[in-house]
Amino acid sequence: MKKEDLAGQIFVQGKFVEGVLKKVAENELLVITIGTNGVHVGVFTPAPEKSMPIPNKDNIKSLEEAKSFFPGELVELLSFEDSPEKIIVKPRKFLGSDNFAKIAAVIRDLHGEYVSAGKDSHFVIPKKQ
Repeated sequence: MKKEDLAGQIFVQGKFVEGVLKKVAENELLVITIGTNGVHVGVFTPAPEKSMPIPNKDNIKSLEEAKSFFPGELVELLSFEDSPEKIIVKPRKFLGSDNFAKIAAVIRDLHGEYVSAGKDSHFVIPKKQ
């Protein structure tokens, strides 16, 4: 068996079976499984990945692009407002020091800043035209 071959337990149709995976082409694996019903051989070709556009943190153009940089649990803590030159990000409730630090780090990565204004404190992310 070659170094790039994988042998051992393979999860097939809801159960683990003994088997071997062997790379036969760039995007194909030869799958050999040994189960109670005998030996089975097949070729597995993964579905092509759909390419998703990756937002550029240096060129934020929309509110949705800006939101995509925040993990889901942080997005829920924030409200976002869109304007022609910037995106305003406001906390929905008290963030605590950990969440504030995480949000501030994302804002800095997006070339934004924190505006301290008492109850109206918020973050600003500049938009690129």
